Order: sequence, then C-alpha cells, then structure tokens
Amino acid sequence: MNRLLILLSFLFLEYSCFAQAEYCNYFKLNVEESTYEGKKAVYIIPKIVSIPGDSLSNFISEHANRFEYILYNKLDSLNRYSKLFPDTVAIQNLFCSTINNNKKLNSYFSILTGQAQKPDIYTEREMMTIASRFFLCDKVNESDTTIGYYVCIGINGQKELRSEKDYTTLEAFCFEAIFHYYKQGKPQFIENFIRYIQNSTLKHKNDFTDFQSLLMKVKADCYVEMENDDTLKKSLLKFYQQNINNISIKII
Repeated sequence: MNRLLILLSFLFLEYSCFAQAEYCNYFKLNVEESTYEGKKAVYIIPKIVSIPGDSLSNFISEHANRFEYILYNKLDSLNRYSKLFPDTVAIQNLFCSTINNNKKLNSYFSILTGQAQKPDIYTEREMMTIASRFFLCDKVNESDTTIGYYVCIGINGQKELRSEKDYTTLEAFCFEAIFHYYKQGKPQFIENFIRYIQNSTLKHKNDFTDFQSLLMKVKADCYVEMENDDTLKKSLLKFYQQNINNISIKII
C-alpha cells in the first residue's frame, strides 16, 4: 500500500510540474537593444508564442489580449531581465523559471483558459468600475486646453483604485472585451468617452485654476461617466456571454 501511495504521489507531482511548465512554452520575452540620442537601451517585450497544431496555443492566440494583459502588468519588474543582457538564453531561462514557479501567475492562466475549478466571482458594478479605469485622461494641451487620453494595456487607471481585492482576471477580461470591439471599428462607448471629455472640459473651464487641476477634474468625471455608461455595460456583458465557457470568471 505504501509503495502504491508513493507511486501515485510521484505521478501526481510529475503531472503537476508538467502542467505548470507548459505555460513556459507559450510565452517568451523579446529582447531588443536600440540607441536614442547616443544612449543605448534594452527593451524587454513579452510575447505570445504560436505553436501550429497546438490547441492551447491556438486558444491563447485567439484571446491574446487577456494573456498580454497579464504578461505586461503582472510579471515582476522587467528590469531584472534587462540586467542579464546580452545573455538572451539566461533571460529566457529566468523568464521560464518565473512562469513555472509563480503560483499566482499560474492561477491567472488557469482562470483565463477556463481550466480553474473555482471561478473568480465579480459583480456587474465591479466590472464597470474596472472597465472605466481603462479610459484614462492623461494630459492637457496647454495651447487649447484639450485633453489627451489613452485606452491602453499599460497606461491606465487600475492602480488608482488601491483595492485589497485582486481584480487581475477581471481586468484582463475587460481589457480583452474593450479591444475586441475597438478592433471592429470605433465603438459607441469610445464616442461617448470623447463626448464626456469635451463636456467635462467645458464645465471646468469656468472654475479653471491650473492645468493639472483641470486634468484631475476631467479624469474623475470621465471615470464616473464610463462607470455608468450603458453602452459599455451592454458590450461587456455581451462579450461575457460569448466567452462564458472559456474563462473561469463569473459576473453576477
């Protein structure tokens, strides 16, 4: 009996390590060195690896945005990899070790591939709060007080929420959903966002004190507007229903 238990334990451990190491085959780091104004810099860019005929690879490629969000925002500092340059083999080995041994990353991947036994549960309100932070007002053109904005994978307002709850998988879902519609052409919720910026800018010109204050007021207004934007909400819920069987999150 003891031998059987030892054998089963060994097989389970071997299977677990194999399943965990699999993700290392689907992601890599692109390493590039460039010179700007006489200064050299190393750029480390996470990438998805395409493996022809591999079902998991096909799935990751089909839902690239949700996995790119994790790679760009939830990896440890990319500076630790650039310090190893020009040894690109060492860079990839360190990256692979990180993917293999980081339990949090692996839990994100299992949820985003729909393989997690227990889904992450979020409310519609939480979904809208997270989604609204992808619509970021980030600068003021001082010549005409127009507001610059981003809808971006890395430049967004997620860190401003400062929540103790881990919203990573919801962030990845919202990012994928927003860009799913954006790739099809400028969706109505983007038009709404631009209108909210214009309306808020006009409103706060009456109490203008300085450009930074104007930016903060417009940004805050737009977060609230996007959090309550019905078009955005319907789009996200529609995308959720279309992907409910391939992602382990539940929106209630």
